[in-house]
Amino acid sequence: MSTKQIAKRKICNLFGSFIPRVPPLGKKRLANVPPSDYSKMVLNQAKVKSVLSGDSLVLSSIENPDRERAFCPWLIALGKVIQFQVLYQIPNTKREYGLVFLNDGTKLPEEMIKEGWIKLREDAGRKEDSELALQQLDTLRYYEATARIMTLVAGIRAPATERVNPSNGQVASAEPFGNEARHFVEERLLQRNVKLHILGLSPQNQLIASVIHPKGTIAKFILEAGLARCTDFHSTLLGSDMATLRAAEKRAQHAKLGLFKDHVVKNNGSGGSLEAGVEKRINISSIRGPRPTEPSESPFRDEAKEFLRKRLIGKHVRISIDGSRPGSEDYDAKEVATVTFNDKNIAPNYDDLLAAQEKAKEEKKGMWSGKASKAKQYLDASETVQKAKLHVGALQRQKKVPAIVDFVKGGGRFVVLVPRIQQKRANPLAKKHMISLHEDYHKRDVEIDVYNTDKVGGFIGELYINKESFGKILVEEGYATVHQHSAEQSGNSKELLAAEKRAKDARKGIWADWDPSVDEEEEEYEATHVNDDAAPIKREKDYRDVVVTNINEDGKLKLQIIGTGTSALETLMTQFKSFHLNPSNSAGLPGPPKAGDYVAAKFTEDGQWYRARIRANDRTAKEAEVVYIDYGNSEKIPWARLRPLSQPQFSTQKLRPQAVDAILTLLQFPTNKDYLDEAIDFITHNTAGRALSQGLADSINNDVVAAGLSMVPTKLKGWEKGFADVIKSLTQSQTQARQNRQGMWEYGDAYED
Repeated sequence: MSTKQIAKRKICNLFGSFIPRVPPLGKKRLANVPPSDYSKMVLNQAKVKSVLSGDSLVLSSIENPDRERAFCPWLIALGKVIQFQVLYQIPNTKREYGLVFLNDGTKLPEEMIKEGWIKLREDAGRKEDSELALQQLDTLRYYEATARIMTLVAGIRAPATERVNPSNGQVASAEPFGNEARHFVEERLLQRNVKLHILGLSPQNQLIASVIHPKGTIAKFILEAGLARCTDFHSTLLGSDMATLRAAEKRAQHAKLGLFKDHVVKNNGSGGSLEAGVEKRINISSIRGPRPTEPSESPFRDEAKEFLRKRLIGKHVRISIDGSRPGSEDYDAKEVATVTFNDKNIAPNYDDLLAAQEKAKEEKKGMWSGKASKAKQYLDASETVQKAKLHVGALQRQKKVPAIVDFVKGGGRFVVLVPRIQQKRANPLAKKHMISLHEDYHKRDVEIDVYNTDKVGGFIGELYINKESFGKILVEEGYATVHQHSAEQSGNSKELLAAEKRAKDARKGIWADWDPSVDEEEEEYEATHVNDDAAPIKREKDYRDVVVTNINEDGKLKLQIIGTGTSALETLMTQFKSFHLNPSNSAGLPGPPKAGDYVAAKFTEDGQWYRARIRANDRTAKEAEVVYIDYGNSEKIPWARLRPLSQPQFSTQKLRPQAVDAILTLLQFPTNKDYLDEAIDFITHNTAGRALSQGLADSINNDVVAAGLSMVPTKLKGWEKGFADVIKSLTQSQTQARQNRQGMWEYGDAYED
């Protein structure tokens, strides 16, 4: 084959792949070419790339255009004055190689590699080059590595593949389906042209982008194959597109593909049930309230609580348990659930929640405002009588004041929150009634009408539920009796007495065993003893053998009355100790304790287990203040040292609490703390480990007064006046202590003004 034929063959190879159709003839004909020769000619199309001379052209194919960004390097240097330096020449081709510098001193190869327009040759560095050339090569490699950037596919997280640790050369095995996920992506994207939609940066400053294949985003397809999971952190970047990825993931879960081969599909129509009247604590899925330990969030805890209270308290909702987290040393066990009210999820899907959070951040609302805020501080207006008297006037003038029931203390007493006011504690009622009150009125919006204060600082008044007097409801249901004095003060005594009569007639509540004849006898007695309040009440002496088990800081005692109860307690404690020494009975409480719960508690001093009751609970420190119900002492202990008291053989129904409250009658202890502590030490020293008789003659009461550590009260109760002989003996001892300047009398008269 001749050289001309070889050249023709090369030209055909060059253009044969893009031969176009021959345009129709007849409009323009080539000169000197007969029409019969057109059928023998092949007419091609091309683009003139360069003109070498008057008779030489460089053509390029219009079917195969220049590579993408190939023209960018031309733009940076085309038509500009440059500097160049020849480094070496290839003898055979006479082609020279060197460096090109722009006018600002920038090296053209470095600039083009930085911009990602060109890349290093694969054989670069294989020859034995000079040290200067190797340094230049290292610089170019650095720029090329910088131009290539790690990009994260937005919305998904795939399992890790097999990889080598560069520090020690050890091979880390792939996570399940990690290699399959990599193969899936390589098969569809490697050496393909794709589009990137840059969305943002990861915490490690890696690009996060949607990788768009001609058929769509690759994230959707890899999720449908079950080879990746949705990542919540990208939800705010993707916005509404995240819903498409969630749907793709859900399809893979239902088909049990790849990572979801063991997935259990959640049944929204679960047939689970909850016993009526049982209280259950849950957390709403996907959201977390303001943290108490975070200064920027804690001030908004009350607002978040109030926001939820107004929308849900007292409403019927549908609960769907989404999962649970077992308890640990630092966290309580809890269940997370979706709460639906009126067929509307109060916490929508996670992506919408994230979008709402980002919007709140942008608008600087609530905890995202950046403004310093303080948590709400509630003033306990009924803490003391003096405080109560300061506020009662304002409450009386306002009449019906909007309030919120914060806690149910008893059938007739509530802790309510009103603007800048809070209240305190009272006596308990029947358990069934307490539960009913808690469910019906806890956290409800109410109105209060305050009339006065009691002797301990509590406010006396009326509480209205939906414009109806709660006192009337309480009396009418047989859960309370009418207090004549306060009823007359409120002005609605007739209404309350009528309600009480209806409850009596219907034998409701406390009137279930009511005997009308008893009321008649009491009325006759009161009629004949109207003015007998000042008269002393005659009482028979009643001596009992007791053991003082504890003395409180205010001088009040805890006693055990010696008898069948203490004998039964000894037997119970022997069984109780054996029970808790058994490792199979070492389970802790199933959840956080509540005030009023009976538990088994491990006493700090001797490490033994005793029956106890929760007096107060600190959820932050995970500590509880317990009272040992058989001995009367109390202490704060961590939750880890508490166990349930659910065994019937140790319950309070089997053996009631043996510690009994008592006071040393006809004594008034000093208010000075030093003298009070000295009095308590004196009583402790004279009662510790001794069996005593509970009476008034030859008593410890007299010894305390004789030591100058207590005084006889100047105002006596009615029943105390029946012990004139004892009072006379105590007064003589007190007179002697004053003359001898003993104890509280050391500086003379110790009576308060």
